[in-house]
This record gives sequence, C-alpha cells and structure tokens, in this order.
Amino acid sequence: MKESTTSKFRSEFDIRYSIFIILLTLFGCSPSHQELVDSIALQPAPEFNADSAYAHIASQVAFGPRIPGTETHAKCGDHLVAILRSCGAEVIEQRDSTTVAKGVRLPVRNIIASFSPEKKERILLFAHWDSRPMADMDPHRPNEPIEAAHDGASGVGVLLEIARLIGLQQPSVGVDIILFDTEDQGKVWEDGDDYGTEFFFCMGSRLWAARPHVEGYAPRYGIMLDMVAASDARFTLEQHSMAHAGPQMRNIWAIAHRLGFAPYFPFNLTQAVQHDHRFITEVSGIPTLAIMHHDNTSRSTFGSYWHTHSDNLQSVDRNTLKAVGQTVVQTLFNE
Repeated sequence: MKESTTSKFRSEFDIRYSIFIILLTLFGCSPSHQELVDSIALQPAPEFNADSAYAHIASQVAFGPRIPGTETHAKCGDHLVAILRSCGAEVIEQRDSTTVAKGVRLPVRNIIASFSPEKKERILLFAHWDSRPMADMDPHRPNEPIEAAHDGASGVGVLLEIARLIGLQQPSVGVDIILFDTEDQGKVWEDGDDYGTEFFFCMGSRLWAARPHVEGYAPRYGIMLDMVAASDARFTLEQHSMAHAGPQMRNIWAIAHRLGFAPYFPFNLTQAVQHDHRFITEVSGIPTLAIMHHDNTSRSTFGSYWHTHSDNLQSVDRNTLKAVGQTVVQTLFNE
C-alpha cells in the first residue's frame, strides 16, 4: 500500500473531507466523541482470543513468502481456505490474473468466506494475504522478501479468529470475510507517478470491486484490517474512511473506547491513504473504513517496520490483536 503523497491524488479527498469537517463544526450535526462513547450500549459478544490470532499469523509466516505465483503462496492459500471452511463458512475463490510493475503478469486468488449467506443485512470484513516481495524500505537486504507478519498476516490472523467465533455464535447480520490477493506487489511510490498506469497495489480488491462475488452485493459497510499487531499501534480516523464511512467509523471507535481500548483508537484525523478500502468504495460504492496503524513519528506513516525485515513475528503484540479483534467482534454483535 502507498501513502497519498501527491497533490494530484489527494486534492479530491482533501476538499471533500474539509467540507465534511466544516459542516460538522458549523452545524453541530454530530455528537461529541465523549457523548458518542457514553451512548454506546455493549451487547453480549464472544471473547476474542489473541493467542489464536497470533497462531494464525505465525502459521502464515511459516509458509514463507506469500508472493503470488509461488508454491509457498499456493500452499498458504489452501491453508486459509481450509480454516475458513472448518469454521462453517461458505467459501468461494475468485481467480484471475493482473499486470503489475514492469509488465509482470501475476495470478490473483481472492478468498471469499460467507457466514449466513441467506441474510440480506451484511457486514464486509477484509484484509490482504499476499506478502511484499522486497524490503524496499530496509537499508539491508532490500531485494529480499519480508515475513510480513504485520503488513498482511496480522489482519488475516484477526479475521480467522473472528471466523472461528462466528462459527460458534452467529451475530444478527450476515458476515462476509474476504482475503484479497496481490495487494502488495507494486513498486515504491514516487512523487509524480501516474496513478492510472504506475500504481500497482490493491490489484485483488480492484478486481473484486469490479466483479463482486454476488451480483448487486450491498453490505451495510466494510471494515479493512491491516497492520494491526504492533505494540505501539494507533488506529486513527483516516481521511478517506471518514469521508465515505464517517458515522460507522466513529461508532466503531466509540465501541473501542467503551471496551477500554481508547489508547489504540484515538479520535485523531489523519490523511488519506491508497489502500483496498478506497478502491472498494470508489468502484463498488460500498462505504468502507480502515483500521490501520498510523504513525506520524516514523519515516513512513505506517510504522518503522513497514516494508522492512523488522516486519516479523518478534514485533507482534497480543494486546494489540486483542484490542482490534474484540472491537470488531463487538461491532458485529452490536449491529
């Protein structure tokens, strides 16, 4: 994934988001953050097991690089499908191919798991499961693939534990979990890149958004999870998410505060990023939001480990997994 660094790509969202914030300020059309937190009534919900989520992260890393077109990628994909089916989900796969940087053609394997597919009212949860083929932000061994324990595996690990819980106890809404492929295969972002021809990230989600697994698919909203395992993780109100799914996002953050996870979920507004959630919103019209680490103190807004060899199991924190996983579970059962 890449930060939106050029004015060309950010202007549309800067304008839309600025108008959104001005309206909130002038007309008072939204309660304060504390009022929203105080209004939340937590419904009974299952307990998220952070050890289980960690084990799912470790199992993905153990396969080796999950780079599309490799044997390790194929074996990990089979593993993920088997786990989701064991949880009682109806699983289908969307297979295709796409062109990434330098004209390289790669296979795409999106894994789609549906719980209670007969229910009309639905929530979409998603993450990407492929791993970065290079450590382009690392001063050492930059051309070697990374473990991607955070950037990819952490979101998937949380979703697999949520799938286990849903298999045991169904919320009132149907839930679709999608593991998108070929998200992290693009080249390094550079100012001046042409968005239409040089942005080779989020290929699996763009393919699905153009051809959803169900014709006319229209969940209430979608939640993306990525980089949700660092001990210092802070999940902020990202600009694109707020512009398109602001009420849902504020509600989820309020739930996190009610659960005692306020330090992880500050009500801080931060700039837009180019990620799967943006393309799903823009192409399919589904309101989507991102639960994703944002760090203004590092060279990357995604954390010091981003696209480096520090993105490994040693830096995965079970407390962070618990905060994110329990918040999402509670959100589902509060619907």
